[in-house]
Amino acid sequence: MHGDPDSPDGSERRRPAESLEDESPAERPRKTSQKVDDPEGLRDFVEKLDEAVYVTTPDGTIVDGNPALLRILGAASLDEVRDMRISDFLVDPDARRELDRRLASAQPGSGTEFMIRGLNRRRRWVRDASYAQRDGDSEIVAYRGMLIDITEDKRTVHALRDSEEKYRSIFENVQDIYYRLDLQGTIIEASPTVERYLGYKREELIGIRVGKVYLDSQDCEILRDRVLNRGEVTGYEISLERKDSTRIWFSVNARLLVDEHGKPHGFEGLLRDITDRKDLERRLQELSVRDPLTGCYNRRYLEGLRSRLERPTSRWGCLLLDLDDFKAVNDTYGHEEGDRVLQGVAHFVRRHGRAEDVVVRLGGDEFAIFVAAASHEELESIAERLREVAPLESPAPFSLGLAFRELGEGIENVVARADHSMYENKGRRLQPPARPAGSG
Repeated sequence: MHGDPDSPDGSERRRPAESLEDESPAERPRKTSQKVDDPEGLRDFVEKLDEAVYVTTPDGTIVDGNPALLRILGAASLDEVRDMRISDFLVDPDARRELDRRLASAQPGSGTEFMIRGLNRRRRWVRDASYAQRDGDSEIVAYRGMLIDITEDKRTVHALRDSEEKYRSIFENVQDIYYRLDLQGTIIEASPTVERYLGYKREELIGIRVGKVYLDSQDCEILRDRVLNRGEVTGYEISLERKDSTRIWFSVNARLLVDEHGKPHGFEGLLRDITDRKDLERRLQELSVRDPLTGCYNRRYLEGLRSRLERPTSRWGCLLLDLDDFKAVNDTYGHEEGDRVLQGVAHFVRRHGRAEDVVVRLGGDEFAIFVAAASHEELESIAERLREVAPLESPAPFSLGLAFRELGEGIENVVARADHSMYENKGRRLQPPARPAGSG
């Protein structure tokens, strides 16, 4: 008995029959290759692929394919499509002719996209990835390829395109002005409607500071601060300057733009033209503070001036004018003629006053003229000029009183003193009694 000298008991040590120690490095890849090079295993892999794998003859006739190919072609078995060509399933005749041309000229259609219609009439978009299999003489013996179903990708692309087209249509045809700014107030986007309202082409405004079109830069800062503090602002009214320097009013809806971390990076909003509305409001306001008969201001307007006229430092005077014997005009010639006389007197007073004078019809035939004056003497000088031209130009005689405002005095006190002054002068006719136009 021969024992193993390395064995403690001298017995023979057995070794595994296929121990790795028995294999040389050169043998290992060969054995691994034998395990991988398994036709049945490769076939099983192809059968389970979601992509359609096919084999065709040089003219494109289907020879073989996996289940995914049958699903795309709407076939229950390979026998249903074995004698058909891939091009037979193409929906577009031009694409069908192009594929046949490529096959005939030995140019595989790798990367080509086309729509196919299966035997079940179902349509799918696919991308072809194929190559030509050649024999030892470089002759094409078959085409092997893969049809990748890209129907969902196409739908997504079409949906995005439709969405973009809808957005572009809205963007270009919206009646309001859409704008986007960065945090510094630089215009980075504006809808084409900006030209209709502001006279600037869109390209002229992009890249400039939005303050350029504000009539009041303070408005720009106020709006910016409000959006930063609140996140959004609705119905904020601003006036902007058109390219031709005219004013236009807008109502602004704006919001703060933030990134995925909540950090602000800009603003966007809509401008709606409210110029017509503002003009209407102005006209209505004007009507509310003017006497409809004479066009002079009324007591409501005078009340609105109170805070300005009653400032401690305000220096002004009041001329009070009352028509003499006006009742006789109404009784003799009628109220229609009396109205014309009142209109004529109002016109006379405004024409001979200064632009900054405020003419108020207090009621009936009584008018007050509030005049900016530095002293009683200046006020008296203005009154004297009216007295001088009245006999020649006023349509009716009137009495005139005046009062210069004393320090801290209210409107009512000044008017009352002017009224007292007027009654002291009552009866001092400045012109013959008024008569209707055309009377002898």
